[in-house]
Amino acid sequence: MKHLFAAMLFLASPHVAAAGELTDLIMAPGLFAQAEGQGEILRYAHTRQLPEPAEGAELPGADKGIALPRPIGEGQVVLSRVDDDRLTLSLADQETPDHVVADFPASGPNPILLMFLEDVVRTMTAQTGGSPYYIRNRIRDSLVGSGQGEAQGELMVTRLQPFLDDPNRQRMGDFADLALTIAYDPSQPARLVELVAMTGTGQGGYTERMILEE
Repeated sequence: MKHLFAAMLFLASPHVAAAGELTDLIMAPGLFAQAEGQGEILRYAHTRQLPEPAEGAELPGADKGIALPRPIGEGQVVLSRVDDDRLTLSLADQETPDHVVADFPASGPNPILLMFLEDVVRTMTAQTGGSPYYIRNRIRDSLVGSGQGEAQGELMVTRLQPFLDDPNRQRMGDFADLALTIAYDPSQPARLVELVAMTGTGQGGYTERMILEE
């Protein structure tokens, strides 16, 4: 049985359980506990664009012991219910067939959000050489301190910039302007409709996107 241990670190801090308008909705424990039956619950299209490294250059975070991410053109992320108490996450992309990468308790927070956020942490660590613990904590604090977002049709959309006022911005390069966008259905907060992370540097920057497939 496989575990996405790094993503679970988002659960380890008391800040996750702290009152926060956004986290109270989309990261509340047990959002999928009442899902009926077994099998696929949600499916997302997943893409990841990474900055092109200079020829022969080593990424700053190569010594952090974190598996370096790779670009994804046409990926899939599937959340499934295995039994009353357990959920699994499966991934597939242009290089790998569908396979289970992690399992989570059904009583815990949304595994889709946890995986997405940890992908962002892993990518930023690799690209900047920064501490994954520091990056993870800043993103977590940004989530906890956020409001519910703005209404756009039937959805709520929240945009976060975790490092906008960070004292270490000068060390982060393009990731200092990292923006996270979360679109969700307020009537069904487990249904995260779109998750986007981008550095705002166009085709040469970092963009990661997960879009719910109906």
